[in-house]
Amino acid sequence: IIPFYNMQKILIIAFTDLENDPRVKRQIKYLAQYYNVSTVGWDPIQIQGIKFFKIKPIVRSRIDRIKRAFKYKLRHFEDLYWSLYNFQPLLKTLSKKEFDLIIANDIETMPLALKIKKKAKVVLDAHEYSPRHFEDQFIWRFFFQDFNKYLCSEYMHKCNKIITVSQGIANEYKKNYSIDPVVITNAADYVNLQPTIVDGNHIRIITHGVANPSRRLELMIKIMDHIDPRFHLDMMLLPVFPKYYKYLQKLTKRRKNVSLIPPVKQKEIISFTNIYDLSFLIIKPYTINLKYGLWNKTFESLQARLGLVTGVTPESQAEIVNQYGCGIVLDSFEPKQIALRLNQLTDKQIFGYKKKAHITAGKLTAKKNMEKLGRLVKNLIKISL
Repeated sequence: IIPFYNMQKILIIAFTDLENDPRVKRQIKYLAQYYNVSTVGWDPIQIQGIKFFKIKPIVRSRIDRIKRAFKYKLRHFEDLYWSLYNFQPLLKTLSKKEFDLIIANDIETMPLALKIKKKAKVVLDAHEYSPRHFEDQFIWRFFFQDFNKYLCSEYMHKCNKIITVSQGIANEYKKNYSIDPVVITNAADYVNLQPTIVDGNHIRIITHGVANPSRRLELMIKIMDHIDPRFHLDMMLLPVFPKYYKYLQKLTKRRKNVSLIPPVKQKEIISFTNIYDLSFLIIKPYTINLKYGLWNKTFESLQARLGLVTGVTPESQAEIVNQYGCGIVLDSFEPKQIALRLNQLTDKQIFGYKKKAHITAGKLTAKKNMEKLGRLVKNLIKISL
């Protein structure tokens, strides 16, 4: 039986590759069960029946990029926004459409969503804390931070609901912008796997994600200089920042117990990493999003039934490990101290963490989050009728 409200129309916007954006993909898959869903992005999701509208990038010369950087300092924010992409063909198409609700993912999609909304309700999924996104980078702070602050102050209050990934980030938005976001974490879909047996002579560690210089991933490599020979670290990283990726390549080539391995498709991450024993989530919180964020890889590692190794943070990964006993929380970010702690682990202890991760994997899934999103959407659409 098809629910009556499947005729109601939802538009989900994300300036990403929709197939490989796990958070946005979960939104699309869940809501498409009940509503007529259309999407905007760089590349479409591979699900039949989902309408897709492409947002086209603009290829710019280096001189043009430098000129634009100085326009950010002159605060020409509206002009800059509407020239971020080739918006005109998309606006022409979407202006002819009617939607009941629009979900805008990340603040850069917010002005577009509000411009085409007509009678539609608008939900902003802010994901992380955008006003301080790359706060560790001087160039970003100098040229681009005010643009993000402008988008938040100018447009956030025009949205009907705000979503974000953790309570710490929600608190920052509430404190600085007087809004009260709903927390929907990055919990992954449940995967029916078992924890693999630990070989005490060959303990396999994995870390995966974007090779982002803000994360200082070289810390994990340096840990391996002081660790027992039974441990080996594989780094499965996306080379989004090529220069930084090459730097990591140089570091790993000098070491026998660290390997940089090719990334698998996003949908294969959990099944692929199931063969490992520990997941390194050791990222020093240089930015507010590293301090309060709850990462996709945390939940993917739980579904893969891995023991988690993480640093002390006010919320997020450490809180999960402490609550469920599925790994260790480090009390230092010094490589030697971390290695000393890891060297004390037995294969029995590691397998115990994997078994706890197995239990936790059944509790922290996307299902409750998506049901929460579903209720939020349903209530907003009811209001708009």
